Amino acid sequence: MTHVTFAERRHRAGTALFLAMWCALTSGVILAVEYAAERNLRGHIVWVDARYAWMAPLGQCLVFLGPAVAAAALAWLAPGRVRLGWILGVFAFLGAFSLLLPYGQIGQWAATPLALGVTVQLARAYAAAPERWLAHMRRSGIALAAVVLAATGILEAHSLIAQRRAGRSGRGVARDVGPNILLIVLDTVRRTNLGMYGYHRATTPHLDRRVREGTLFAHALATAPWTLPSHASLFTGRSPISLSYGRRQRIAGRPRTIADVLDERGYATAGFAANLLYASWESGFAGGLRHFDDYPAFSFGVVIHHAPLIRVRVVERLVRSRSLGQVLEALATFSLARGALPADEGRRNATQIVDRFLAWQPGAAGRPFFAFINLFDAHAPYDSPAPYRTAFDEGRQAMDRYDGAIAYLDAEVARLLDSLQARGVLDRTIVVITSDHGEQFGEHGLAGHANSLYLPLLTVPLYIRYPGTVPAGHLVQQPVSLRDVPATILSLAGAGAETGIGGSSLRALWGGTSAAGAGPAFAELLPGLDANPHSPNARDTLWSLTDSAYHYVRSSAGREELYAWRTDSRERWNLVRDKRAQAALDRLRQQMRSLRSGR
Repeated sequence: MTHVTFAERRHRAGTALFLAMWCALTSGVILAVEYAAERNLRGHIVWVDARYAWMAPLGQCLVFLGPAVAAAALAWLAPGRVRLGWILGVFAFLGAFSLLLPYGQIGQWAATPLALGVTVQLARAYAAAPERWLAHMRRSGIALAAVVLAATGILEAHSLIAQRRAGRSGRGVARDVGPNILLIVLDTVRRTNLGMYGYHRATTPHLDRRVREGTLFAHALATAPWTLPSHASLFTGRSPISLSYGRRQRIAGRPRTIADVLDERGYATAGFAANLLYASWESGFAGGLRHFDDYPAFSFGVVIHHAPLIRVRVVERLVRSRSLGQVLEALATFSLARGALPADEGRRNATQIVDRFLAWQPGAAGRPFFAFINLFDAHAPYDSPAPYRTAFDEGRQAMDRYDGAIAYLDAEVARLLDSLQARGVLDRTIVVITSDHGEQFGEHGLAGHANSLYLPLLTVPLYIRYPGTVPAGHLVQQPVSLRDVPATILSLAGAGAETGIGGSSLRALWGGTSAAGAGPAFAELLPGLDANPHSPNARDTLWSLTDSAYHYVRSSAGREELYAWRTDSRERWNLVRDKRAQAALDRLRQQMRSLRSGR
């Protein structure tokens, strides 16, 4: 056996490590370009941080680092058996394979031969002239590293400058000293599980006391049973049917938002979103928010999930497995499809979100602020810290955890409001507390959300507080739509009628004008959002209308449901064939046709 010196072993190990990390860096830079193209050219949500230009290369390098060290060790221990060309081939394959994963049209398995083809060609070229290729790779590696570092510096500097400018001035000059505006969205919180709506558990003791200080809406309905279109309605005043969006498609066309209007009026505008799936900077409805806080900065979990290999569902499930049974289940559902960033990966809890808002708020001194706060703790897996996690441990499992998470949100919202009151800010602030949609726990045999248009998913809390303008202790019984919330806020802020925001102000309702509003509350649900093939929207689009007496649901296949929701709140009896309800059914059918046709 030929003796291999220490220097030769060190050189081979170093070269192996370099080759592996060169593949990681090169594929990471290309990946960042892919993300940019997918977002900007195709309008996709790709679930990445706004700093993906450096997070994608860094994520690739972190994922490749462990195998790279192992390859370097092999090159050291078995220099005669392990060829450097083989090592380059393995990591070139991993890099090429990860770049091909996002393209569903290629197919899960077609990525493998394509990546192998790239690997073979690169390995052959390297084997023919290794020293020349190493020289090229060193130069290109330095250039790519310089590009990533420059992009990092530019992006971070731009973010810092934007935040400082946002703290000093908006696009406009404040015409009047208007009220502050605080829009709090309790993500996935349904109305029926809150004490202020008569729930038997003490889930909202703090808000129950605060509710006497403003107006509560007994029957507020979301425009969609999932985050993206529902939040879009809260910001634009438009129904989902007039917006272009999808499960992976952000709100298209950059619609005008309430934040745009207030930014133009000189408001300091900011968003704090815990929901990284559909309420992040990628959503398409965050326009006008000068400061936007979503992904935790420099979070290892977030950075590493910018690497496609980690986001492959089977890998993700294996990494998150905590038992042999979970490992076997992950392998049994093997899939190379790329998933989104996990709902609980890297997100901030309510305490962190409230802390960040309270740290930002004093910077708006001298002019009013508009702040959007999304709290995600009541979304599955319904996680909350002690003692809330076990506050309602009565054997109902998911519902117990859900109610505990709501109690946690209640405490944090109370801390936020108490802090603003201590600062002398609260009574000069329009406070709106609502949710984007509800949740199902067995109703109609369904769980979760984004799978039906039944009332557990559409009925949400809505509370408005603004002393001196919004009456205290008032209850509005008429059904209202969340699409009317932005027009209501702007009306309270004195913005006038010509704002470019849709919907109608709800102010007249607490004055007793029953004719106010824009008619029945409309909701829409696209097909295929839920993986369950038995969901009502598995193949069909669903639409619904809710008026003062009936809830009407229609599918694109022509299936109809009609419920007298005031007397049948659980929607047990479909009245489509009930002759006594035919007049109401005909009226709602006509209204549905008009809405869908755009009239």
